Amino acid sequence: MTEQLKPYRECLKAEVAKATSKEQAQLIVQEACADLRLSVRPKLIEIVHRVLNPIPPSYNAEQAADGALKMTQVGAYYDYTGEARAFHERLIDQANERKARP
Repeated sequence: MTEQLKPYRECLKAEVAKATSKEQAQLIVQEACADLRLSVRPKLIEIVHRVLNPIPPSYNAEQAADGALKMTQVGAYYDYTGEARAFHERLIDQANERKARP
């Protein structure tokens, strides 16, 4: 799935780089690269069908594909804002503090 999402992720990254505010970035992430998103979705569903053969009745391949696309959008937004990097750095700092305690 990661390989299929790569062009979409790169497109979003390029488009969101043009944003001048977090609000604008959020709108861009939701609307940009729609044609690419529509072409990637069936490929993701196909991968789910291939990997989970047969698909369990409780699993929805379309929802899984939509979720992967949504997480790619969220990732592009957080890359733009730097919030993901800051969160990761806070986790590292907390882990280092725990190690330093006696």
